[in-house]
Amino acid sequence: CANLTKMGIQADQLGRQPGMTAEAQPLVQGMADSTREMLQSMDEIVWAINPRNDTLKRAVNYLIHYTRDFLRPSGIAYHLDLPVNLPDLPLSTEVRHNLFMAFKEALNNAVKHGQPRSIRLALVILPRALKLTVEDDGCGFTPATSRDGADGLDNMRQRLETVGGKCRVASAPGQGTRVTFQLPLQIQTGPDTPNRVY
Repeated sequence: CANLTKMGIQADQLGRQPGMTAEAQPLVQGMADSTREMLQSMDEIVWAINPRNDTLKRAVNYLIHYTRDFLRPSGIAYHLDLPVNLPDLPLSTEVRHNLFMAFKEALNNAVKHGQPRSIRLALVILPRALKLTVEDDGCGFTPATSRDGADGLDNMRQRLETVGGKCRVASAPGQGTRVTFQLPLQIQTGPDTPNRVY
């Protein structure tokens, strides 16, 4: 990671050199962008496989940091509507991974297809479920007829269904898009069984 970070910094510095030709500049910028993407991918892999991150609180914190870093280059604002005190419930690796990948898809779709000014993240903890919403004020679309990003919508639904959850998409032309992920929280307790959210 340290070497990749160094490469990215060096590529950025090289791209700002006065003698850089117009032909070379896009190549250098592409190298810097690719390095950043590789670092992000490695960070996601390390986070996904680390069992220390198997809690709701850590998962939500990661989603917030990912959102901030993902939206920063675009200039799109984001707003958070989260509980003041998140319960530190255990969250299985499978659930955490699928929720993150679906969330990442929703965020990417909003930026790529919606062209919004702002994105709102909202989390609600229900008695036996959690509900995470990604809502944008972009151009919107008609879900029943649009094929733009349809594969991404199918992927999100499949990921949530894999872990017993649901994904709902609400949108209309000119009215933005709202993607809601809902996951069951089945808390098991017993003398030999720690609280566990599946």
